[in-house]
Amino acid sequence: MATKIKKLEAVAPKLPTRTARFKEIEYPSIYSNIMGVTATPFDVGIIFGEVDAATDSEIVAIPRAKVLLAPEQAANLVKLLNSVLDQFVKNNGQLRTDGSVALVREENPASVN
Repeated sequence: MATKIKKLEAVAPKLPTRTARFKEIEYPSIYSNIMGVTATPFDVGIIFGEVDAATDSEIVAIPRAKVLLAPEQAANLVKLLNSVLDQFVKNNGQLRTDGSVALVREENPASVN
């Protein structure tokens, strides 16, 4: 008699939806008008910076901060940003998102603090 083997599927555990409350303490506020994205098998990085110089083919940016996120938090950030931007467009009209940067290069990643 043949033994039947049940195939097990990997299922990510469902986490509860919770509201985050941030303590009211001083923290740095950083202006950014350009950003880049990095990824490794373990995290997603967002580099925030300011445009220093630009030509028709290249933008040189000054990096101001790099935030590293677990992939799950990056996915949550996408959901939060979509929600906020949908409301912003509803209240203020379409965004100017025609331009894009084709490639982000970290010239000296050790200097990003």
